[in-house]
Amino acid sequence: MDRIEYFHRALDRHLLGAFFRLSMLVVVAFGWASLGTAAPQAMVSEEKAMDRLSILAAKLGDADENPVPFVTEAVRLCGFSITDEDGKPIAEPLLQTRILLSVTASEIKYYSRLLRTGNNVQLGDFTSGLEVLFAAAGGEGKLYPHVEDWLDTATVSANPSLRCLKQFLWMLSGNHDGPSDIPFKTSSKLDPLQVLLLTRVITEDIGVPLRKHLKTLKGPVLLASTQPSAPEDVQLPGWAEDGYIGIITNVVGAIAENVEKLNNYGKAVEKANAISSIAKFIATYAFLEVTLGVEEPGQPLVRTKNTDSGSQRTITAKFTINGTAVTDWLKENRKLVAVSGLDIDMPKTGALSGVEANFEIDQDRYSSKSHLIQTVGRVNISKIVSDADGVARMKIEGTPQRYKLDPNKILPVEKTVKISVTPQVKSTEIKQDMVDAVLGAVGIKSGPIGLITPVIECLYRMKWAGTKWMKLKVKDWTESVSYASVTFEIHASGNTPGNFRKGINSDATHINQVLNITDMTMVNVMGDRKEMPAMPKEMLAALPPAQRKEFEEAMAAMKALSATLLFQATGPGDVSLSINNTTLTEGIDDGCVEEMFAYRFSQIGNRTWEFPKGETPDSPFNLAIQIDKETNKVTIAASAGTAGRNITESVVNGKRKSKSEETILLFGTGINLKVSEILIQAKKSPESDNERIDWYGATRVPFTFGPKDKYSGVMIVSFSLTQRIKNPPKAKR
Repeated sequence: MDRIEYFHRALDRHLLGAFFRLSMLVVVAFGWASLGTAAPQAMVSEEKAMDRLSILAAKLGDADENPVPFVTEAVRLCGFSITDEDGKPIAEPLLQTRILLSVTASEIKYYSRLLRTGNNVQLGDFTSGLEVLFAAAGGEGKLYPHVEDWLDTATVSANPSLRCLKQFLWMLSGNHDGPSDIPFKTSSKLDPLQVLLLTRVITEDIGVPLRKHLKTLKGPVLLASTQPSAPEDVQLPGWAEDGYIGIITNVVGAIAENVEKLNNYGKAVEKANAISSIAKFIATYAFLEVTLGVEEPGQPLVRTKNTDSGSQRTITAKFTINGTAVTDWLKENRKLVAVSGLDIDMPKTGALSGVEANFEIDQDRYSSKSHLIQTVGRVNISKIVSDADGVARMKIEGTPQRYKLDPNKILPVEKTVKISVTPQVKSTEIKQDMVDAVLGAVGIKSGPIGLITPVIECLYRMKWAGTKWMKLKVKDWTESVSYASVTFEIHASGNTPGNFRKGINSDATHINQVLNITDMTMVNVMGDRKEMPAMPKEMLAALPPAQRKEFEEAMAAMKALSATLLFQATGPGDVSLSINNTTLTEGIDDGCVEEMFAYRFSQIGNRTWEFPKGETPDSPFNLAIQIDKETNKVTIAASAGTAGRNITESVVNGKRKSKSEETILLFGTGINLKVSEILIQAKKSPESDNERIDWYGATRVPFTFGPKDKYSGVMIVSFSLTQRIKNPPKAKR
């Protein structure tokens, strides 16, 4: 199908969509209340939808926020409708042009839960899983290239909802740890909300031609669907509304070309059921609960002050199946169970024994010099199996100091180490894997081969990762007189909708940069300056006016210096920098031949090093902190860089080009700060602490970015600085 025909079909789809909206207006006017739901909210413009989606994406990245209301609003802004499990409308899209797909309230609940528990899957594994369903419906070859093409050109669509959906998928990737998820590629991690939205689009594009083909076969059709019950001779439409002709046209076309080979009606229905229900089965991962903890005496783990190993602790990971969640799922999906012919046994809930757990300790992978903890004994922490109580255990201890510390010069310092655990998806060496566990939780013993086999194979291929993590507190020691930790975080997105009919291109800019400076040794370059004693008034008055003015100015300058502390980073200390900036422009060139184009420019780089030992010409670093002792106002200046790449990619009329150049990327690349200096009103530790003084605080720094600086964002800066008192006063008895 050429691009011109694609747009003609897109326009036809919007005409059908307009007819559907007119029908909905009739429903609203003559009986919306009879559906048991309130009339839909007022429609919003695409520009306002983009702005709001950016805010919602940021909210969804906040682990302390309940994601359900934000997900609910976001899917509506992307053109989805929301129904209950019987297909009754709950909420309509908030954009005028619908996407003609729906999600259910229960799906929002389950996938929101998965979002908060750190679940993810790589895009390549995700499409590999759905490839099973793609092949079952007649598709040939790989599914990923079709999905990649759509992700690269979705914002060129005539449908504003599709443009919003694409940009929202990008915005969500900005919440992920690490710099590698934007732009989309096979290794990009998808969070559960991205999985839900992409699953709905891809499976309906697979299912629509199949369901159309089923109408030509003899026999009744019973499909797993969110739509209301219908007579047996009526084809149920799955998750799509009337008028839906598909979104990823290459997927729809690939199925349509081969679907006629499926001439066994019963088997074709089973395949259609598997396609319609896969999102429900993915949601069963929400049953799995992982609890990370530390056995008594608990936190913190304490390192020694010499070359001996520190105290020992046992990290526990308990795996259980939430019985209440299982019961809810069975109730909400009773139609799926009944229609699909699944054989349901007694649900299996409670502790999961025999699960292989992969523990990870987030420390330098290239050198152990900066490690705070280590495992006790020789053990493969990627294959620790849970016991009869569902608990896997990893024993750790504090690493020895590299040399004996001087007890007269040390200060205690609290540090943290990130520890994560991931249950393995599939292993031949364990009693059960996660696919068996979640399907066993709902009691699925067996079912139609055409349904249950592709569902299980799909889940296996996806390699779903339900990673849980915790921060272990470690009490360490330092001989530094002063040390500081500072974090700079930039996460911002800006979007401008396009209108290809008017020749207006769309653009989107995403800025993701994090600079972490940890336990950096600082030197007070001003020294311990004392305020000069004031000159007696009589002597000052006796000076000539010009000399008196000069002396007063010098005294004022000395007073200001004595009230200021200026710390400069000297090391040792750890520096971590990640930069991932992307600008995407999409549209259509007017000329003799109408061409779709997408241009993407990315700046990607990341590095972790010890300063100053690990400093190289391509990783410059500097940190200075100035403190006003009287007001506790703190001024911070920092710079850091890393070797990286400038990547230019283009897709013009389906032809791809890519160019990558090595460069040095500096923190702050792509933004313009709206202030001349970073100023924080810090807090100071109580005077009762006779060994040290602590300053700490945070602030928000505004900036602009994007083409002609038309977008705005906020950088979050937080810091702490500790100074040891050289001659602490003796404590009063």
